[in-house]
Amino acid sequence: MSERCCIIEDRSPGVALRMRACVRVGLLLALTLGSGGCRFISTSLERVVREPGRFHGQEITVSGRIEAIRWRPELGSIALRITDGHDSLLVLSAGDPPDPQESVRLQGQLLRSFRVEGKDRPVLFLKSDAIPANGGGAR
Repeated sequence: MSERCCIIEDRSPGVALRMRACVRVGLLLALTLGSGGCRFISTSLERVVREPGRFHGQEITVSGRIEAIRWRPELGSIALRITDGHDSLLVLSAGDPPDPQESVRLQGQLLRSFRVEGKDRPVLFLKSDAIPANGGGAR
C-alpha cells in the first residue's frame, strides 16, 4: 500500500462518511450555482446578447452600469439600458429605477425577442430591485 493513496484506500467508517458528505455538499453547490438560481453570480452581457435563446424564459442576473433611463408609456414601464462597456441590454422595470451611471446587478426574466421601436431584441424584465454591484442584498 502506497503512502500517497492512504486516504483513498482507508475504508474506515469515519473517512467514508466524511467523503460522502463532501460529495453531497459539492453536488448541491454545483446544482445551486449551475442552475442560475444564485442571484449573486452574474451572466455576462456578452453571452446574453450573443445567445439570447439560451437564456430565454430563465431568471438571470446581469451586472453593468446604467447608461440610459426612459419612461415607455406604450409599454407601461421604465426602460433602462445596462452596459458593461462593450455590450448593452434593454431592461424593463415597473419599479423605481436606479440612478443613471450607477453600477448595478439586476435580476429578471429574459425574453429573447421582444418588439421595441420596430425591432426585435432581447429584453430583461426585472423581478427584483437593483442590487448594488459592490454588495449583497437588495437595497
